[in-house]
Amino acid sequence: MNEEQVEDIFDWAGCSSLYKKHGFKIWVSGMMNQVDSDILESFLDHYSFEEAEELYFDEFQYHFQIYKNMYEKNGF
Repeated sequence: MNEEQVEDIFDWAGCSSLYKKHGFKIWVSGMMNQVDSDILESFLDHYSFEEAEELYFDEFQYHFQIYKNMYEKNGF
C-alpha cells in the first residue's frame, strides 16, 4: 500500500491521531509495504487504542505483526 492509502484507512477507522504519531515510523520500518489493505482495516477495527494511554511504535508494530500472522494463517 502507498502512504495515502494507509493514511485513509487510519482516518476511516478513527485512528488519525495514531497515524499522525507513528506514520513516519510506519514508512521508515517498511511494515506496510507488502500488507493487504483488508488486514490493516480489520486490525484497526478490532483493536482499541486509547488516546489517553501512551502507545509506543514498538508496541503498535508488535500487536500489528501478531494480528497479521493470525489473519493470514487462520483465514480471518
